[in-house]
Amino acid sequence: MSEDESVCKPSDAVNYTAKNRKIPVESLRIPQHLILTYQRSTFDCARNLIKGDCIEWLYAESQPFCVGHFDDLEVGVCRFWIGAPATAFTMEEAIVCGARTIFEVGVSGGIRLTFSQAT
Repeated sequence: MSEDESVCKPSDAVNYTAKNRKIPVESLRIPQHLILTYQRSTFDCARNLIKGDCIEWLYAESQPFCVGHFDDLEVGVCRFWIGAPATAFTMEEAIVCGARTIFEVGVSGGIRLTFSQAT
């Protein structure tokens, strides 16, 4: 193995989940259009917008996922974990499962600005 090869690929996590649950990997497919959220309130609002039904995806209750429709398009909504590494890896897993157009909605972090006054 060269240093440029990955040790673990996103498809490994998807295949492991399917094997562990004793389900076909195809059952973890998700819609091509995905709304990615971080906060519960944003997830709930998006779920209501698409009239989504919750499904058990890769991480069950810890990352809720629902599927519904908006303007005749099948759309998925998922609440990802906060943090760049977790979000990046989960997004790669979502792509393995079929997501092709991903819209990120909400606040994924915060910027704290400190202003000091010259004396």
